[in-house]
Amino acid sequence: MPALQQWEGGTGSFELHKHSRIVLAKEQADELGDQGAQLSAEIEEVTGRKLAVSPRIPQNGDIVLSVDPSLADAKDGARFAEEGYTFTATDRNVKIAAPTAKGVYYGTRSLLQILLLDDGRDSVPVGTAVDWPNYKVRGFTLDVGRRFFTAEFMRDYIRLMGWFKVNEFQIHLNDNGFKRDLPWSEAQAGFRLKTDNPALSGLASKDGAYDRRDWDSFEDTAAANGVTLVPEIDAPAHSLAFIRFRPSLGLNNGDSDHLDLSKPETTAFMKSVFDEFTPWFRGPDVHFGADEYTVDKPRYKTYFNDMAAHIRTLGKHPRAWGSLSIMAPNRDGYDRDVTLNSWNNSWYGPQAAKRDGYTFINTNDALLYIVPFANYYHGRGLDGKYLYDQWEPNVFPGGQSVAPGDPQLLGAMSSVWNDRTWTDYSELDVHPLVEPTFGVLAQKMWSGTKADVPYSTFMSTVRKLGVGTGMTKVSTTLAASASGEVSLGKEATASAGEAAAAFDGVRTTNWASGPGDEAWLQVNLGKPVVVSKVELDWGPDYGRDYEVQVSRDGEKWTTVASRTGREAAGVDTLTFDPVTARHVRLVGTQAGKKQNGYALWSMRVFEVPDLALHRPTTASSTEVASLGPENATDGDGKTRWASAYRDDEWIQVDLGSPQAVQRVLLDWENASGRDYDIQVSDDAANWKTVASVRGKPSGARVDELTVDPVTARYVRMQGIKRTTNWGYSLWRLEVRSMSPEPDPA
Repeated sequence: MPALQQWEGGTGSFELHKHSRIVLAKEQADELGDQGAQLSAEIEEVTGRKLAVSPRIPQNGDIVLSVDPSLADAKDGARFAEEGYTFTATDRNVKIAAPTAKGVYYGTRSLLQILLLDDGRDSVPVGTAVDWPNYKVRGFTLDVGRRFFTAEFMRDYIRLMGWFKVNEFQIHLNDNGFKRDLPWSEAQAGFRLKTDNPALSGLASKDGAYDRRDWDSFEDTAAANGVTLVPEIDAPAHSLAFIRFRPSLGLNNGDSDHLDLSKPETTAFMKSVFDEFTPWFRGPDVHFGADEYTVDKPRYKTYFNDMAAHIRTLGKHPRAWGSLSIMAPNRDGYDRDVTLNSWNNSWYGPQAAKRDGYTFINTNDALLYIVPFANYYHGRGLDGKYLYDQWEPNVFPGGQSVAPGDPQLLGAMSSVWNDRTWTDYSELDVHPLVEPTFGVLAQKMWSGTKADVPYSTFMSTVRKLGVGTGMTKVSTTLAASASGEVSLGKEATASAGEAAAAFDGVRTTNWASGPGDEAWLQVNLGKPVVVSKVELDWGPDYGRDYEVQVSRDGEKWTTVASRTGREAAGVDTLTFDPVTARHVRLVGTQAGKKQNGYALWSMRVFEVPDLALHRPTTASSTEVASLGPENATDGDGKTRWASAYRDDEWIQVDLGSPQAVQRVLLDWENASGRDYDIQVSDDAANWKTVASVRGKPSGARVDELTVDPVTARYVRMQGIKRTTNWGYSLWRLEVRSMSPEPDPA
């Protein structure tokens, strides 16, 4: 993820074994040594196996890394030469070769993901891949000016970008909140770089700023993860932080967030800011903002040209936001050696940029802007299904699209803008808005439609891959329960070790018991559930002999399944007759390696099957095409159905044949049902009400309804009254044939 550009499969597989190593090509230990050590740590995190790094001759079972500049002309010109790689897997070795060390790094991402998706986490299919990106810029912008994000979070996001081969991180370092009905003196303002230079003492925000050590850590992390930082210092608008520092530079005697460009000292000050901080920046580009300045158009042009020229004197290529359609009746005299973010068609769309000869990046606000928790742009995250099905970097709204691969289009970049400075949320509240579409955007920017699978299948893979390796603060928010899974995130205990790691949905964490044959791991489901399956994903320290036991009270246990003689890591699925349980546990009696004990990536407990899963589902209406009724029964807890904004809407599922129905689950989004009926039918024409719900409060919730046993082919939710002005919206509609027995008195 992203999908490979070219893959030719063979027969068989490469297998990691206890003597496997990471071998660096001869005389490349200096160039690839750090990368080899990083890969070793990452393979251990993904597979539980520790591989030594060696400069020696490859042997059977080794992974070989090499930089080979002669490969530069192999495929697709510059894109392959700069970031492409070849990946060759035989039954003896995996060899990753590239014209550059960055290409080798991207090849190792593919290797790690293949291992993570393999049941045993030790196998790579035989075959040959040639891979490269379609676009030079595959980016993400984060507004830290309006809201501070910790250095730890920033480093984790750089690692996340590397995991998905997203290669540019534009950091918007200053900005301010809206004036609203307040004076500018009460608006939020932030500048996030802190220097020891007395001339700029006091410019950095007191609520958070990055010093040189922080920034160097960003650059180091970026270099290790195939990412280039693009620092942005935005002026002459969005400049309240500079005006607070030096009020004489602002319009209206400082009562503004616009700089006064009539004063020569204004431009001189901004040049001094770039002079101070540009030596920190290791990447080739520096962004000087220049957007949404709505006054003094002639002087804006002078400022634009002066700053672009000044940045070049500092050894960097200038970038800016596209604003020229608003700011200039024509673009005569504007510096053309500037790369522009085309962020809004009215301010400066792609067709205008093409006409005027600029290189540009698709940062279109209508498609790619997240403004957390706002009621404009994408306050709850981007539209992933639309982006997957219809978007690529050349696609702009309003008939402004350009041809795929247009030489002036460098790529694309999504953005988070923290406009709502008055709203209480944290960096960890932003991550769940970004993560669901990060993989989609990475796919479309790297290899377009090469994934060639339905959106739901693609997202299933994204969820399995999570956020990658090396994380310290950020974790995946996409660990949705599989259909019928009832143990995710539940309270867990164990004889020793971190029990919660087996139930957190993160594929790079595990429970380890420590040495010995006897150990146990158990989960409290929180309520009685009819369970019928347990899935164990064993690491290299697997169990040889073990049992699955269930209990109603956590004291009296009944064995429902067992295994003896297991001899390998991987997934073991144990099924058994349905039984009501509140507690489920694994009891190990003999470890595969007694000296290590047991290591389990995950333990997943499943209730009896959902009869509605993947069955044909229809509804009275759909708000938009991407929120269709099939989303409620696709087994994906992150997709939803939404109706038109009316009370009497319905959704129904065809079970395929008459089935015993005893329980219906409705997982509501905020747009929920206050009053509704559950109805059943044999022919989808004549309906019988089997359960009625009245007076439910607004807000997201899960309604689990038990009905008297009834046989039916069709089940529907018939809405009567909504809780909001929106329609009805369901994440999940599930139907089951059994209900749990109540707890004993």
